[in-house]
Amino acid sequence: MTCKAYDLDGAIDDFAPALASDGAVLPVMNGINHIAALSDRLGAARVLGGVASFSVVLTPEGDILKPGVGKGQTSFGELTGERSLRCEEIGAALIAGGVQATISDNIVAEMWAKFTGIAAAAAISTLTRARAGEIAVAPAGAAFVTAALNETARVTTAEGYPPPAAIIELYRGHYAQIGSNAAPSMLYDVENRRPTEADHILGDLVRRADRLGIEVPILRAALCNLQIYEARRSGQT
Repeated sequence: MTCKAYDLDGAIDDFAPALASDGAVLPVMNGINHIAALSDRLGAARVLGGVASFSVVLTPEGDILKPGVGKGQTSFGELTGERSLRCEEIGAALIAGGVQATISDNIVAEMWAKFTGIAAAAAISTLTRARAGEIAVAPAGAAFVTAALNETARVTTAEGYPPPAAIIELYRGHYAQIGSNAAPSMLYDVENRRPTEADHILGDLVRRADRLGIEVPILRAALCNLQIYEARRSGQT
């Protein structure tokens, strides 16, 4: 499963009739809410967890490009953390097909760790409408990046999944590279007037923050910005 969150329901409608009774679904989507959506529709026992550590973007012409950001690694596993034959078989198939893949004993924590970073990146780049290299040379850039990462980390930590220091440093490093053209796919979507995963990524964290009593002004500002963008894009304003 590599669709965008706003296409998830339609994707399930399309593939569910072809899914075997003992079949499994491996999502490598951003965020965390899709696990509940898939489990509700298909049954929790049929859903795996996954993380893809590379960026792909969709051009206006419909081509899918990999801009060279990320390790090109896919990690996946059972949501329970146990080892299973089906994961071994999926891993072997991925590797045979040229996909760098590893089976994780704690895939849920890995998903939350990426959630921390990708949500901060989405907020940073969509609020500034800028690539990493542009933010790197801005005098306020480094402090802004750190503040956004701290916000997302506070929420995910309160949910029981503190991000590893390496994740924070990875994303901080992305935004310290002068000349880098790197950006999250959400910025590409905005630039090309496409729908975004704003609610699935930023909206989810803001709602969690509200429930937990955590202040997240950067995330809330980014969410509001993208809600206005979506309304304009759909002709509602």
